[in-house]
Amino acid sequence: MSAGSLLGWVRTCSQALTEVETRIKEGLRKAGVIHQDETDVCVRKHHSYVHVCSTSRLTHFGSHPSRGRSALNDIGILAGFDGTSIHDGYKISPSYRCKNRELSEHHARNNTVFLS
Repeated sequence: MSAGSLLGWVRTCSQALTEVETRIKEGLRKAGVIHQDETDVCVRKHHSYVHVCSTSRLTHFGSHPSRGRSALNDIGILAGFDGTSIHDGYKISPSYRCKNRELSEHHARNNTVFLS
C-alpha cells in the first residue's frame, strides 16, 4: 500500500463525514455542558494542537496550528455555545459568552474539583 493511496482514502473518508462532523458540532453547541481541552502534537517537525470538545455522547477532535482564539473560532463550536464550558483554565475560554468552570483535571485526575 502506498502513502498516496492511504492519503486518498483519508481524504475520501473525511469528505464523506463532513455532514456527521457538522451534526456533532451542532449537538455540542446545543449541549448544556461541554468539556474542552487541547494538547500539542508534532508531526514531521510541524507543531500543531488537537482540540477536543465533548459531552458524554459526543466528541469532536479538531487539529489546528494555533492554540488560541483563531483555532476555537475556526473549529466553530465555542463561539455559538451558551451553556457551561468545563476546561483547564486556559485564558482564551473566558472571553466567550458561555459560563466557564475550571476543572483542575491536570492536577487531580479523578476528582471533580470546580474552581471559579
